[in-house]
Amino acid sequence: MRLDDFHSNPSGRLVPTMGKHKAFVPDPLPPELDLTAILPEYQNAMLAIGELNGAIEPLANPELVIRPMQFREAISSSGMEGTYTTFEDLLVFDAGGPGENLADTKEVHNYLAALRAADDLLAELPVCIRLIQELHRLLLSGIKQKARGASIDPGRLKEHQNFIGGTKSNPRFIPPPPAEARVCLDSLEMFINRNDRPGMALIDTALIHYQFEAIHPFPDGNGRVGRILIPVYLKSLGVISGPYFYMSEYFERNKDAYIDHMYAVSARSAWDEWVRFFLTGVEESSRTAIRTAKQLISCGQNLREQIRQKNGKSAILTQIMDAFLSQPVLTVAGLVGRLSHSDQTIRNNLKWLVANGLVREIGTSRPKLFVSPDVMAIVSGLEE
Repeated sequence: MRLDDFHSNPSGRLVPTMGKHKAFVPDPLPPELDLTAILPEYQNAMLAIGELNGAIEPLANPELVIRPMQFREAISSSGMEGTYTTFEDLLVFDAGGPGENLADTKEVHNYLAALRAADDLLAELPVCIRLIQELHRLLLSGIKQKARGASIDPGRLKEHQNFIGGTKSNPRFIPPPPAEARVCLDSLEMFINRNDRPGMALIDTALIHYQFEAIHPFPDGNGRVGRILIPVYLKSLGVISGPYFYMSEYFERNKDAYIDHMYAVSARSAWDEWVRFFLTGVEESSRTAIRTAKQLISCGQNLREQIRQKNGKSAILTQIMDAFLSQPVLTVAGLVGRLSHSDQTIRNNLKWLVANGLVREIGTSRPKLFVSPDVMAIVSGLEE
C-alpha cells in the first residue's frame, strides 16, 4: 500500500499491522458532503428508481422480473471476483441439473441463494451484523476445498489481517486489522439503523457500501456480501418494494473506476466523486431493470401470440410459457410443482411446445431439462 497516497486528507487513519505494513481504519460515517455538487446525479437516480418501482409494482407476478435480475446479478457480482460460469450452466444447476462438481457454478449459485434468502432474513432481522454474517455463511457454504474461500469458516468474521489487491508483500490496500474491523462494523451497524437522515437513502447506500468494503470484515467474500447489502438496505427502508434492483452489472462494466473511486475515498476523502459515481450507477441499473421488465413482458405477449397462431388449444401451454419467463430452464418436476398439473399433462404440453419451436430440450441428463431460448436471450443480456 502506497503510504504517500494517504498524506493528504485521508478519510481514516493508518495503524500498524503485521510485518512493517500499515492498515487503513476508516472514520465513522457520515462524512461531510457537498450536496449541491451531487444534486444532479441524486435527482436522476431518484427519478429512475421511482420509475423502476412504477414498472414493477403493478405486475401481477413480480417474479417475472425478480428472478431473471437475480440470475444476472449473481453472474456479474461473482465474475468481479474471478468466479465465472455461464448463464446456461447456472440455470441448469438451479433447475436441478448436473453441475455439482463445477466449483464456480456452485459458488455463483450460492450467491443466488443468498440473494433469495435476504428477503426472509429482513422479515426477522434489521440490517445488522448478524444478518450480514448469515449472508456470508450462505455465500461460502459447501464450497469445495479447491475453490476460493474453502479454508474460510462461513459466517465468521476475520481473525487475521487480510489484503486487497496486489500481493501480501505489496498489497494495494490493507483494511483494518480484526479488532479494529469489529469496532468499525459496530459503528456501521449503528449508522445503518439510525433514523435521523430522512430522504438520504440513496446517498447513505453509497456511504454504507464504501464503508463495508473498506472494513472488509471477512477473510473472503466481502465484495459479494457488500453488493448484496445494497438492495437489502434499500428494501429495509422501503425505497424498493422487492428484490429487483441490483448494481453489479454497472460495477462490472466500470470495474476500474469502481475500485479507483473507493480507493480515492480512503486516500483523500473523495466522497463527492464516489457518491456521484454510485448514483449514476443507481440510475443506469434502474434503467436496465426497467428495460428487462419491458422485454420480458413483450416476450410473454409474443409467446402467447405464437401459441395462438400455431393453434395451440390447451390453456396449459400458456401457463408453461409464463413459468419459463421467470425461470428460463425447467424440468417436468419443476413445472408440476409450479403449476399443480399432473406429470403426464405437463409432458404432453411440453412435447407440443418443443415440436413448435417455443421450447427446446438441452443436454442428455436426467431429469430432462427444457429451456425457452427467447427468455434465455433476455435474461443473459443478449438482447441488450
